[in-house]
Amino acid sequence: MHALKLAVVALVTGLAVVLTACGSSGNNPPGSPLQITTQSPLPSGRVNTPYTTTFVATGGTPPYAWNASNLPPGLVMSPAGSLSGTPTQAGSFSPSVAVSDSAQGSANASFTISIADVLRVSTTTLPTDSPGLAYATGLMAAGGFPPYTWSVTQGSLPAGLTLQAATGLISGTATEPGTSNFTAQVSDSGMPPASASANLSISVNPPPARSAALYATDRTGAQIASDGSLSLLPSSPEQAINGSPLGLASSPTLPLIFLTTTNAGPPAVVESLFVNPDYSLNVFSISLALPDASCIYLPAVDPTGSNLYVSGCTGTNGETGILIYPANGSLLMSGSVSVPNLTAQDFRPARVTFTPDGTLAFVPTCANGGNGTIVSYSRATSGLLTQAATYTLPSDACPEGVMVSPDGRYLAEWEFGPAIVQVFSIGSDGTLTSASQRLTIMQGMGVQPANLFDMVWDNSGSYLIGALNLRSIFGGGGLAVLQFSGSSLTQVGSNLVGVPADRIVRDNSYLYLEYCASGPCGGLTGYDFQNGQLTPLPGSPYPFGAREFVIY
Repeated sequence: MHALKLAVVALVTGLAVVLTACGSSGNNPPGSPLQITTQSPLPSGRVNTPYTTTFVATGGTPPYAWNASNLPPGLVMSPAGSLSGTPTQAGSFSPSVAVSDSAQGSANASFTISIADVLRVSTTTLPTDSPGLAYATGLMAAGGFPPYTWSVTQGSLPAGLTLQAATGLISGTATEPGTSNFTAQVSDSGMPPASASANLSISVNPPPARSAALYATDRTGAQIASDGSLSLLPSSPEQAINGSPLGLASSPTLPLIFLTTTNAGPPAVVESLFVNPDYSLNVFSISLALPDASCIYLPAVDPTGSNLYVSGCTGTNGETGILIYPANGSLLMSGSVSVPNLTAQDFRPARVTFTPDGTLAFVPTCANGGNGTIVSYSRATSGLLTQAATYTLPSDACPEGVMVSPDGRYLAEWEFGPAIVQVFSIGSDGTLTSASQRLTIMQGMGVQPANLFDMVWDNSGSYLIGALNLRSIFGGGGLAVLQFSGSSLTQVGSNLVGVPADRIVRDNSYLYLEYCASGPCGGLTGYDFQNGQLTPLPGSPYPFGAREFVIY
């Protein structure tokens, strides 16, 4: 009898346990509402990579049934709450998910999910380089999950260049010519990370031959033939220039042209232009904004090719001086020097001129009222300029420019109008001593004073050739030839082209003179200058040129 009672109690207790289990929903109290506990955003996925994640709900009366809408293409939701498949489209998606239980309860939630495109290296080609240039270009990737990590897995970069793993920037200064082939690999930040690679190369080319091309600020490029004649480069007009061009300078050692530009909209900047082996130009780098976009800036490179000097404004309140950059194309300003009374806002601001060894620099200045000076600077190997001496011109003299003779012994100073030229001996400390009288240039038969826009020495240092136009009869002009003996300066001839002349450059014995036939300037005449005699170059005049031009 006692055994029978124990069996009945055990049976009742077991039934109670079973009944309790059937009325529960896991760890939730009986009757808790149905809800989706999966959090948004959902784990990210990748295109063409299998994906799966499982949704979780609590409450209600299991079992549950799931469905979803607005899913990424390639993914489907199973009734058991598993989202899976292989995504076929990248993007950010906002699926709506619903769950229902066996007691007709339901719950809804919105989610976001990101599907990344296939990771790939999007860089296909890299710029060419030249020994001595500051090289900086970034590898680019697309797809995957940034940030990326970069590495070189095969081959190597050119000597002197390095790859930054966190940014993909290839930078440095190449030291040797040649072509380097390498494999660049990028890895993303996904879990697990994905990787992609590309085979790339960088060609480090020797600089193209010098004295072979002429470039103007109107984007014209011309090839210089062995006889000095000019013909348009196949790439002309050259690559678009940002803003309105102001001045040009050529590096004597690297395949670079420097250009200063300004505009009413963009700020004033310096651009370095890379001279390709075929003499076409590509923008190499662009500086940060210059201090005053309304200022006129003119560039010059020292004879060693180490530094770029841009005369103009060093501040926003009209302070005048010289901005100093390395001349390797990086255009990261390294310093500045003040030049009082620099004609930074005038029609023809002063350009820095150097002795052939680059140890001395000269800047002509002109204060209001025509009080002119020539300031000399000693130049350190670092490029820093230190004021050495100041020569004060007569009270009515306002220098237009200065030019050092090829042997570095003399400096010629000229004034715009009336055209006056004087030659000075250069001391080792930068002091100037008069070596000639102040000569007023006459045009034609010597009855009309001229305006003098530009001037160069010839190869021998025995002659000065100036670009002229008539002072009171605008429409005539040409070249004036002056002979310098070491103690005297005389006008020995002129060559009239019937139109005002503006800018003149010399390439060995060849002279190129810009003239203004009508309206804006835009033509070049060419001459071979030998022993004081001017001989027109074949095909001259040439129908291109724009105020500022430079020879590479």
